[in-house]
Amino acid sequence: MKNLNVLIVTTSHDQLGNTGEKTGVWLEELAGPYYQYLDHGASITIASAKGGNVPLDPKSELEEWQTAFTRRFSEDEKALASIKNTKSIAEVNPSEFDILFFPGGHGPMWDLGDNKDVARLINAFDKKDKPIGLVCHGVVALKGVKTINGDAFSKGKRITSFTNSEEEAVGLTDVVPFLLEDVLIEEGAIYVKEQDWYDFVVEDGNLITGQNPQSSVSAAQKTIELVSDIDDANRVRIATDFFNAYKNQDLAKAAALASENGTFRYIPLGENGKGKIKGTERTTWQGIASALINSFPDLSNDVKNISIDNQGNAIVQVFIGGTQEKEILGIPSKGKYYNVEHLFLLNINNKGLIEEITCYWDNWDWFQQIGYNPS
Repeated sequence: MKNLNVLIVTTSHDQLGNTGEKTGVWLEELAGPYYQYLDHGASITIASAKGGNVPLDPKSELEEWQTAFTRRFSEDEKALASIKNTKSIAEVNPSEFDILFFPGGHGPMWDLGDNKDVARLINAFDKKDKPIGLVCHGVVALKGVKTINGDAFSKGKRITSFTNSEEEAVGLTDVVPFLLEDVLIEEGAIYVKEQDWYDFVVEDGNLITGQNPQSSVSAAQKTIELVSDIDDANRVRIATDFFNAYKNQDLAKAAALASENGTFRYIPLGENGKGKIKGTERTTWQGIASALINSFPDLSNDVKNISIDNQGNAIVQVFIGGTQEKEILGIPSKGKYYNVEHLFLLNINNKGLIEEITCYWDNWDWFQQIGYNPS
């Protein structure tokens, strides 16, 4: 498995309502997951709602709440440095990370829900089917997040969180701005829970939620399990299968190798910008391929090389050829056979599905072959 890059997002809020008491992140919910990831060889970035120093709930530092992980964290200079001068979540590029995790504490109830920057991160990870873990009050990060269709992100998903009865048990029902269990149900979640203070984790696709502080380690472990072991050999095989299907003009088989939310970019590379045709963003690969096959009925490909970069992308050098029988891109058919070099970059996710296809093609070479001189 490649080395994982994990993003942990925390609250920046340190006031417990109008009580005059301090709050923030519950230390165990940060420390437990932190060491699950670190001991797995991951690189960890901690970001917070506003950036700067991460507030720790003072109660979570009391002796009665200490665990092996909190003690280790408190004595770990690198870990302590990671919660100082953090980036704000607005500065974070989600494409750089493999796992997103939200620890709790009461602080998140004031600044992680209905937060557009949090929503941006959650939707970006979800689009790529990357694991999203949230525990206890950290689950409030889902509040107000909308899908591309405008529905509440939580709608129809099995989710747990800090429960109403647990909030009552700690005496903060009338202090928090709302009850998290109630809000999740209002947003359409299929809310599930265990007895108070049990280690309980719910998995729904790439979404992992934990009920309480006792569930923080289990929730982090589950996100790691979701990152499957797709090695370079498998990535080469997936790319090979894709181009074999394309060569056989079996677009359904090729499409089956791609994620439902996969995107496609078609980027022409004309000489000195001459003859440049606008690339197609977020258009299905099948549509472009179907149009090509319609104009080049004998369309085929000859893969020259496949390599895997350090991000797990398959880089494919391929010549695509065929006899043009119909007009395409405004270029009339001359009934000639053309063979044009392409470079494909296939972004293959951790479930072995092609997430994004970027195709670079030498349109100037094609123009020269057909004798076409674009103005």
